[in-house]
Amino acid sequence: MNSLQRSKIIKIIFMALLLFMLIPGSILICYSILKSDVEIFNEDSPSIEMHLTSCGIDNIGNTCFFNACMQCILSLPAFVNYFSTETFNSETQPISIAFKNFIEDYKKSEQSVNPKKFIEVLKGREIMANLFNKEAQDASEYLIQFIETIHLEIVERENKFSNLTSEDIKNLDIIGRWFGIICEYSIKCQECENTIITNTLERFLKLNITEGVQKSIDNFHQSVIINDKDYEWECRTQNCGNIIHLDTNSIKSIPRYLIIYNRTLLIESNEDCNVKIYIDRNIKINNTEYKLIGVIFYERRQRHYYAICNRNKWIIFNDASYNQNAKFSAKSNSVYMLLYSKIY
Repeated sequence: MNSLQRSKIIKIIFMALLLFMLIPGSILICYSILKSDVEIFNEDSPSIEMHLTSCGIDNIGNTCFFNACMQCILSLPAFVNYFSTETFNSETQPISIAFKNFIEDYKKSEQSVNPKKFIEVLKGREIMANLFNKEAQDASEYLIQFIETIHLEIVERENKFSNLTSEDIKNLDIIGRWFGIICEYSIKCQECENTIITNTLERFLKLNITEGVQKSIDNFHQSVIINDKDYEWECRTQNCGNIIHLDTNSIKSIPRYLIIYNRTLLIESNEDCNVKIYIDRNIKINNTEYKLIGVIFYERRQRHYYAICNRNKWIIFNDASYNQNAKFSAKSNSVYMLLYSKIY
């Protein structure tokens, strides 16, 4: 909370106390005013999770990648509520408006919704135009481009308010807080101990999942000594040139919604993956707990995506159809992406 926000809250408390002294029975009014204003500054506070009613999404030509991703995104109540209630600019935020309209169409549909209008707007962005050419596509590529696009639209709008401080703008970067992971990668020379540290902002946590999700997260933080002549690294410290080094990864900042990308499932291959991984319903990162919200599966032989999402109960979404009595195995060889939500 910055100084401006703190000052505003102090003023509200003072006004509430004054109102309480002057007007009998006003304590409930004071509490309501104070509570609503404080919650504005804490967008990460949990809210009542009102899930959308289940609805399928029509496949309009190899768009199963889009359908699976959107069903997971639409299973995030706070995210859906934000885009349902915000006002957007038609000139500078066309994707945000199209997504808002798509949510409304989704709510009104009984069995399935046609995404054609939304996809036509998405195709207007050069970076996404090639994703909707009626050929099989990578769901992870679409999802990251969708998140980045709406992120840019929102940040550009907030930057137009010249009276906002950099801290205010940071607080308003809701997409960054919801989907931003800061990872630290360090390389330490085992000879001279020279260390190179790099911090990167990621939208996905990319893991080589071979057993379980939690175990892969734990392995991500482990340091590994690499002594490989084929590995393109050489210490640049003067008179060193050593190639033996220690690789260490760590997660410095975690988001509200964590997207995990399984790198062991190579979508270019048509062969089934023999590695069945354990799907943890709950995971922990940096002492913060997350619960599973959605899983995107990829059947490589059929080159087909579908999703299983938690909207107070598990639902299988397979293009235009859905099953509200979903049961899925705790182990699977077709897990492509997983979406977790922070537990408050």
